[in-house]
Amino acid sequence: SRDVKKRRTLKREESLAERKIEDISRVDLADMEQFKVTLVKKAGSGLGLVIVGGWDTKHGGVYVKKLLPNSAASESSIIQRGDRVLSVNGKALEGMKHEEAIQELKNSPPSCTLQMARVKSSRPTQGSAQASIPEEQQSP
Repeated sequence: SRDVKKRRTLKREESLAERKIEDISRVDLADMEQFKVTLVKKAGSGLGLVIVGGWDTKHGGVYVKKLLPNSAASESSIIQRGDRVLSVNGKALEGMKHEEAIQELKNSPPSCTLQMARVKSSRPTQGSAQASIPEEQQSP
C-alpha cells in the first residue's frame, strides 16, 4: 500500500542521512566552515532539531540529523542535515554526552544563537570560488 511505500522511503532517507553524518563526522573541524545562526522558538515549540552524536557516540561531535517541519530551524533556511552544532549561546557542546546536548538545546531560551560548522563546499556558487555562509543570520 501507499503507507508501506512511504515508510520504506522514510527509512531509506534516514539511513542515507545517517551515512552522510558518519562521513561528515570523519572530517576535521579545521576543514569545516563555521557560522552562527540565531533562532527564535515558536510559542510552545523547541528549535526543531533532531540531533545525533555526542562524545559517548561513534560520531564524537553533535550533528543535525533532521529538521522538523515548520520549526525555527527549518524556517531559518540556513541549517542543513549534517551540520555540526558546536555551541548554544556560547556554551560548547563538544565533550557533552548525547543526552546532555539534547538537554542543552531543549533548555535554551526562546531566542538562542547556535555556532555551527559545515563541510566546506567544493562547488562554486554563482560566480564565487567557494560557497559563503554569512557570519550570523537572524531567523524571521
